[in-house]
Amino acid sequence: MYARIATFEVNPEKLDVVAEHFRTESIRVFGALDGFLGYRAFVDRAHGRMIGVSRWNSLAELEASGDSGRGIIEGAFKLGVLMVGDPQIFEQAFDVVPFNT
Repeated sequence: MYARIATFEVNPEKLDVVAEHFRTESIRVFGALDGFLGYRAFVDRAHGRMIGVSRWNSLAELEASGDSGRGIIEGAFKLGVLMVGDPQIFEQAFDVVPFNT
């Protein structure tokens, strides 16, 4: 599994609107693409930051989503969002899921 991780600066008062934009647009746009496994967003309300994580089955499928991802981000720019640096791509090393003993 691969992930594209991007950090955004957001007016703290607009965090919920921006998070909703990424939620609805990632489902609409990425959901139509092969290999899309989901999108997660984490917000820091005190500092006006959001981290978005799109997850993909393979590196090739992640790379193929690039143009679609730029469209989602362009919509966020219209909401006043600024991207911090460039998105980063990571391969999953492991996934720990808690279980009851």
